[in-house]
Amino acid sequence: METRYCVFWIPSTGHKEPAILPKVKSNKRLARRTVDISDGYSAKNIPGQKVWLRTRIDVQNELKRDIRVTYLSEKKQNPRKFDKKDIVLEYIDACRNGMLLYKYRFNNSCPLELAIDKAMPFAVYHLIKGYFHEHEYHSEEKDSLLEAYIQPTRINIKKCDNEALIFYLKGFEEQFAFYNKTLRNNLYQTNEDCAKLKSKLDIDENNEAKEKSKLQREEDLANLYNIVQDKRKKYTTNALK
Repeated sequence: METRYCVFWIPSTGHKEPAILPKVKSNKRLARRTVDISDGYSAKNIPGQKVWLRTRIDVQNELKRDIRVTYLSEKKQNPRKFDKKDIVLEYIDACRNGMLLYKYRFNNSCPLELAIDKAMPFAVYHLIKGYFHEHEYHSEEKDSLLEAYIQPTRINIKKCDNEALIFYLKGFEEQFAFYNKTLRNNLYQTNEDCAKLKSKLDIDENNEAKEKSKLQREEDLANLYNIVQDKRKKYTTNALK
């Protein structure tokens, strides 16, 4: 058996320990969350096999907050039956910077338990945040951008500048750098597109001006022709008199 310690950072706008959302406490259905992980965490890599992760948090005891993580996969012979394995995340501690400390054990010779361990940094972490965090200022998928801090040794999350805090700050720094680079690239591309559009508009405008000038010349020539014809008629009429 191997042991892992997880520090899950829960996004918060206040300096307080993460708490289970009231709506999760009052609704047992919300205490169980499920995600389809068929594309990335299959223990058997069977083409077309459906695989799910399910988490269930203990809402009866606010101080305990253990979370059961279940791996479910369709049996190849009978898709109506499932291979199933559980791992329990044991709650240890919380702190006012939004961090939760959990521990779990898994058998590294069991493919199903290894699949849960592999899914812990992203898929499981994403499910767990939904118990403590409302998506007020962003869409839910934005919560999947950061990887969870998971190590074989326990740390003190209440210590200033602890390893998990530095890990998450670095993750945010990398995300901001990525956003900045993406923004700069988009701005550069937008400027290029605007320059191309302006050039095209200038060409169209010049062509339009030339076309108008041509039409004006044709109109002026037609008017001059009509004036000449009128004068010729008047001259001929006067001559016959």
